[in-house]
Amino acid sequence: MDTNTIKGNLMNIKGAIQKKWGQITDQDFEAMKGEKDKIVGFVQEKYGEAKESIEETLRSLMDKVKEKKDEFMDDEDDSDDDFEENNG
Repeated sequence: MDTNTIKGNLMNIKGAIQKKWGQITDQDFEAMKGEKDKIVGFVQEKYGEAKESIEETLRSLMDKVKEKKDEFMDDEDDSDDDFEENNG
């Protein structure tokens, strides 16, 4: 996974990250530019959590976003089939 993909995924889960670790403000997030290492360091500093635990939480949040995106895309594909059947 390239850096842009990681940053994009982290930006997609920004709300979930802020819900989990409430001390991360929008300004903090902007300063970290969605970089995983900076987020991990911030959480370690503010909350004293282990790096591995933080990384696992971030992976879990990203997996949930990916699952929801995949479900959405599957739903869209089904809608296209319905449209074609009814109008084809």
